[in-house]
Amino acid sequence: MNFNAPLAQWIRASGFGPEGRGFESFRGHSIIQTAKMKKLFLSRHGETIFNVKNIRTGSQDVELTNRGLQQARELGKKLSNVNIDLIISSPLKRCLQTVEGINKFVNADVIVIDELKERCVGVFEGLTNDEIAVKYPDLWNKKITRIYNDAPPGGETIKEVELRVSKGIQKIKNQYSDKNILIVAHAFVGRVIYKIVCGNNCKDVFDTPRLENAQFLELF
Repeated sequence: MNFNAPLAQWIRASGFGPEGRGFESFRGHSIIQTAKMKKLFLSRHGETIFNVKNIRTGSQDVELTNRGLQQARELGKKLSNVNIDLIISSPLKRCLQTVEGINKFVNADVIVIDELKERCVGVFEGLTNDEIAVKYPDLWNKKITRIYNDAPPGGETIKEVELRVSKGIQKIKNQYSDKNILIVAHAFVGRVIYKIVCGNNCKDVFDTPRLENAQFLELF
């Protein structure tokens, strides 16, 4: 996977695209129509201490490490010649700090869309996978975070996150389609955005590629 290539190339390579149903709809919501929009980029936030320690973050509002702050600045350098008009961010600190680093070189307007915050995984948050397996063995063994209509206690289901994020993407399409946009979000929400762009051909959100810290790609 070349994460610096347009996502449309990945869609075609995966059997999706305008020839099929790849750009039609997502569970009753209209999705982005590339012919009517300018460029759209997607990035994940920089590194956090939870990422370093392999701790489930979810809705926890953690900050970037020094390395994460540097990653954000490096990402800004990479995007400095792209002509970004608008950066749209998750409301969580790790994304806002990433935006701040990017904007040292991009200097774009910034708005926050709450629908782009990361999936809440309830009682799993703040724990490593090993700790979850010991503390919640039944939930761990059933792979509850991968079940579409189920979630750890206090968490969001995949379905709930997909519906939430689809509203945010629809808002972007309706209000900002005349701009070159960078979305700064999260690992799981990034996968959901892929699924929305791919439409109903992409059945499982875990079949989509996962962005690493401060990685970006051009959706179109």
